[in-house]
Amino acid sequence: MQTLLFGTASPTLRKNFEQVWHSLPQSVIVSRLQLLANLDCTESLRSVAAPVLYLQAQQDLLVPTAIGQELRRYCPQMTLQPLPGPHGILQRYPEESWREISRWLLLHHC
Repeated sequence: MQTLLFGTASPTLRKNFEQVWHSLPQSVIVSRLQLLANLDCTESLRSVAAPVLYLQAQQDLLVPTAIGQELRRYCPQMTLQPLPGPHGILQRYPEESWREISRWLLLHHC
């Protein structure tokens, strides 16, 4: 699971993940995974008028890169920003992610 989310993460990130993972009741994990498996918010995206940033992890083993283009069909104002890294890109590369978020916020005067 850690490899799917974070790739070759640091020992600290792996330890933190393990602590959180083991602290959750199995029923919580199962219910969250079921929720994600059945989640479809594509139609709701049509009503979003604000600018949207999607940081797309290029080595994501859980979410295919084609999903970004699919989401743009519903949210054409979405900025798709590819970043090298795994699914948990914010946790694995927080500084690089924040740099892109900051750049996007300045560009959109947010």
